[in-house]
Amino acid sequence: MVITASGTLSDAERQPFLGVASRCPVHKLMAQVRLEIVTAWK
Repeated sequence: MVITASGTLSDAERQPFLGVASRCPVHKLMAQVRLEIVTAWK
């Protein structure tokens, strides 16, 4: 997933957004789960 914001932000202004993203439950799940899809005839 990509979230894009327009405008000019300093590094100090961007850091809180990255902190929130790293605490997000969906972000945590997506960062830790390895997904493998297997298609086969049974």
